[in-house]
Amino acid sequence: MRDIPVLIVSSEIEGFAKTGGLADVSSALPKELRKQGVDARAIMPMYRTTRTYIKKMNCHITTSYDIAVPVGSELKQGKLHECFFNDAMFYFIENDEYFDRNGIYGEDDRDYPDNLQRFTFFNRAVLEGCKLLNWKPELFHCMDWYTALIPIYLKTVYLHDLYFTGCTTVFTIHNIAFQGIFYPDEIKITGLDHTLYSMEKLEFFSKINLMKGAIVYSTLITTVSRTYAHEIQTSEHGFGLQDVLHERSNDVHGIVNGIDYQLWNPEHDAYLEQDGFTADSIEKKEECKKALLRECGLSYTQGIPLISFIGRFSHQRGIDIIIEALPTMIRENVQCIILGTGDSVTEKRLQCLAEQFPENICLRMEFNEGLAHRIIAGSDMFLMPSRFEPCGLTQLYSLRYGTIPIVHHTGGLVDTVFDYATKDAQPDTVNGFSFKGFSIHDLLEALQRAVAVYRNEPEEWKHLMLNSMRHDWSWAASAQKYIAVYKKAMQKHR
Repeated sequence: MRDIPVLIVSSEIEGFAKTGGLADVSSALPKELRKQGVDARAIMPMYRTTRTYIKKMNCHITTSYDIAVPVGSELKQGKLHECFFNDAMFYFIENDEYFDRNGIYGEDDRDYPDNLQRFTFFNRAVLEGCKLLNWKPELFHCMDWYTALIPIYLKTVYLHDLYFTGCTTVFTIHNIAFQGIFYPDEIKITGLDHTLYSMEKLEFFSKINLMKGAIVYSTLITTVSRTYAHEIQTSEHGFGLQDVLHERSNDVHGIVNGIDYQLWNPEHDAYLEQDGFTADSIEKKEECKKALLRECGLSYTQGIPLISFIGRFSHQRGIDIIIEALPTMIRENVQCIILGTGDSVTEKRLQCLAEQFPENICLRMEFNEGLAHRIIAGSDMFLMPSRFEPCGLTQLYSLRYGTIPIVHHTGGLVDTVFDYATKDAQPDTVNGFSFKGFSIHDLLEALQRAVAVYRNEPEEWKHLMLNSMRHDWSWAASAQKYIAVYKKAMQKHR
């Protein structure tokens, strides 16, 4: 693989632009691949936030190229910028008409109406821009529907372009719920032939579906956990794409995301005011808990468990059953810290709970990276009752900090959180609590099991914490699995 150049194509990269875990993956993966000898680089649009970050960090753009690509009947102008930053090469596609906006995909919870035009420009600009570089990617690793046109283009519009001879593609599905679905007559915007609007290719319930096209045309497909790779081939979790994925089941691979150990390190965490801790000094975690409770206006009493939730207040994240379960748990004498934002109705329900139990609940309705680190470091347990979860990163962060996750048995949570009930069979791997049904009763049962172990079996609880902290959740292992997929893609393409 050392001789195979890989271009990771993503709509967001941590630091430059971020809405979720996709950005973390698109930042950490190329850096880890480079450590392992792969010439991996990454490319994304130049958003307004990207330009601001580049200036703030004094990133040096080494070279810029003018590019022009067709979008519908128009020829749109743009630029390709090269930037070497943090030991990795990044490329940015600039077009102020499409990307110089307040949002990335939309504003005020609404997608931009011209997203097909925006990402058509980005995808074609990536391919046209590659021709200008003194570097040719032989494998395009494309992330989610925003980059789905690239594997389609390489097998259609650019099929006979000699520059791309020998190039292959890997397409990663981070969340199959977002597919890039548009009206049939909009296919002209992409420059694709109307013959691709067929049941075997892009047609999807009388519309065009870009993710479906990428699944059909990519050499290999990956998703972000082994369990999710199986789940998306079922009617329950496939969001209509289960059949096309099942047809390619031998080409679908599940790889659990890693986490950046430089950013998430309990021993040296820049967001912690007190000294950090390790598995060998795990007693220091209690100091993090005391500091967190002070910051959040809650009192510290030894033996009272602190449970946290961080994330979007959404139906997917199970915030509704958390709200219903909390009064019962509070009456059993626990404390809870909740950090995140959501719709106004959910925020109001949470606010009412916080007002009802001011001694037990701290609610912070904001995005605060530093506080998120301190919550994960100082909590005893972390709630993640997602209805579905492709991979999940926050449970990996909590495991890294010895904070025991309580999760719904789905997706990547199945592959990373191993229930305490299996402790006799797998004593060195158990690291949390999970529930298989999805109800308030199921969540409460898991919470009560966890609280009982915390209060009554301190040595068992310590063993859970040590199991959590000693497992390797870094990107090193995940990157090796991606390299194996890249090799398979190159062999299959040949």
